[in-house]
Amino acid sequence: MLIDGFDSWLSEILNTIFLMFLGSGTYFIHLWVFNDITVREKRLVNTVAELDFLKMQLNPHFLLNAMNNLYGEALTNPEETPERILQLSHLLRYQLEATKREFVSLDQEIEFLKEYFNYYKFRTNDLVVDIKYEGDIEKFQVPPLLYFSLVENAIKFALQTEFPFIKLRGYARDNHLLFELENSCLPDEMLQKGTGVGLLNLERRLEVSHLRYKFTKNKSKNYYKTTLELWELPTSV
Repeated sequence: MLIDGFDSWLSEILNTIFLMFLGSGTYFIHLWVFNDITVREKRLVNTVAELDFLKMQLNPHFLLNAMNNLYGEALTNPEETPERILQLSHLLRYQLEATKREFVSLDQEIEFLKEYFNYYKFRTNDLVVDIKYEGDIEKFQVPPLLYFSLVENAIKFALQTEFPFIKLRGYARDNHLLFELENSCLPDEMLQKGTGVGLLNLERRLEVSHLRYKFTKNKSKNYYKTTLELWELPTSV
């Protein structure tokens, strides 16, 4: 009887200890999962907020440059100013609408870039723009205004040269998208450099968006070339 009672008492103690460990383990696992979810949610909220800020940062930057250009042209060619303002309103409308979305179709982005090039062709007839794309670009989706900073820089540096030109090439193959932009530019000692906000904005957006990408910049004496490669982009249904 003593042996049976001891076994029963020992069994109850072991069961109690087991249940205590099980309950404590379950509690701490639940606490760890809850904290992990909370941290992830905070990171997600911060990432979304930063992306929204980076996208909206492009609008005032573009508007400031555009207004400076309009002021100079209003003094020299006042008869063309109304048409220029109308073009500018179209560009701003697309910017405002596009930045509300996470992704836009690539063909919409290309049309926007073409309008942007046409906007600057008013300044000089010497600007030569050559655009060619290969592949099913209409099926790809990209973050809005992704290439805008590159094009803006290309125009700014090209217009400083005697024979300004910009060559844009795009290749869409499988789930790989390649964007190449080459433009004329002055030698480093004569180059009027900007603030660099646009390129910093682009690189930070690529990092925060967690896109697979490769971004390279090459500068020679009279040419500047940027290449942006993207993988695993969403596609239109």
